[in-house]
Amino acid sequence: MNRALITCVANNKGGVGKTTTSINLSAGLTALGNKVLLIDLDAQGNCAYGLNIEPYEEAHTIADVFAKKCSLSDAIVRTKYLDLIPNNLYSYTKVKPGIPNNTLFNIFTANPKVLTYYDHIVIDTPPSIDSMTFNAAFVSDIFLLVTEHSKFSMIGIDILLEVLGKMATTAEMKQKFATMPKPILFTMVDSRSRIGKMVQAKVEKTTTGLILDERIARSIKVQESLFEGVPVIHKSNNPAQLGYKALAKTFHNAKITGRINGKTQFINL
Repeated sequence: MNRALITCVANNKGGVGKTTTSINLSAGLTALGNKVLLIDLDAQGNCAYGLNIEPYEEAHTIADVFAKKCSLSDAIVRTKYLDLIPNNLYSYTKVKPGIPNNTLFNIFTANPKVLTYYDHIVIDTPPSIDSMTFNAAFVSDIFLLVTEHSKFSMIGIDILLEVLGKMATTAEMKQKFATMPKPILFTMVDSRSRIGKMVQAKVEKTTTGLILDERIARSIKVQESLFEGVPVIHKSNNPAQLGYKALAKTFHNAKITGRINGKTQFINL
């Protein structure tokens, strides 16, 4: 692939580790020698905070790009760990609700140099099924479903995928989303507990799709890292760091080999 591999990180449920995963997947890929751009489509702006950036002090955000007030390149912020296009709550005043689902696709098409400069583009999405999630889903090569390792957090994932598939506005978008790899990453895993083992057995037995080998362990270091603005992948001696390093390696290899490996199968990109 001669352009960036684009990954959408999603789940309509909040608090499952989407933003943490977006930050650490991006930082891990950068540590492996890749040029990485993280785009925050969530108006909470937590990607910036997790990288020690104040999103309200930056000249431009992704909302300005959607509103055609600046180019994609103009909104890029260089951080210590990766490149970022931030977001903040003012996006609600700049971007009209219900924007077309192909808006981000058209933005990328108009900025081909960004696509060819970066090896990976990671897109963090809001905890909802809205136009920003649709835009991210339909422009991506991989739809990474992040879910807490619990029974309740898995509820609705199949429905989410069904809804997204129905919201594709063209036959081309519908076909792309239908065939796109949709790996599942489990976060906040406590495999030592009895309930953790029960959930793991239940989920692996009933879940359809590609379940990733990588599991992100529950660790206080994750919250500490977000507070400090340092990706947990750069904080030693914690199990979450090891999980995210392995995840980054999987996506690094996916760009090279054209396939993404999971627990029981692999899917070609």
